[in-house]
Amino acid sequence: MNAITPTTKTVTLQDLIWVCSTLCDLLEIENQALTKHDTSIVRELAENKGALTKLYEQTYISLGSDKDIKEKALPEELASLQELGQRLNTLMVPNALMLKAEIEARKRVMDVFVNAAKKQNENTLNYSKKGYFPVAAGAKEHAALAYNHTL
Repeated sequence: MNAITPTTKTVTLQDLIWVCSTLCDLLEIENQALTKHDTSIVRELAENKGALTKLYEQTYISLGSDKDIKEKALPEELASLQELGQRLNTLMVPNALMLKAEIEARKRVMDVFVNAAKKQNENTLNYSKKGYFPVAAGAKEHAALAYNHTL
């Protein structure tokens, strides 16, 4: 039987500082890629960004309440965390806006293609009492025939 035992590492404030600074670095790279509309880089960073945000959450929760953190922390650690928090916020606001704009732009482009395809394949459904189905020249490949018994 092969079992993996989790490590019971004590989480420190330095771990939270590392996660925050690494997340800030990643957001700077992602923001530059979003500015250049380089989706390949954004796609590559997505997994790391998700992992770092989960790690941030777990680390923060492991440290306890804000009051516990302030009691355990040295003044320079608190100053470093506060600075990182401001940096993180400064990077997250434009990141969210650019991601939202990129998603909206891609949706609009897809809507243009969908609407063009709908117009290209207009419904050519015809009904006739006598079962006669006149098809215009060039429309045969797009024509559909339905037989309604009530006619």
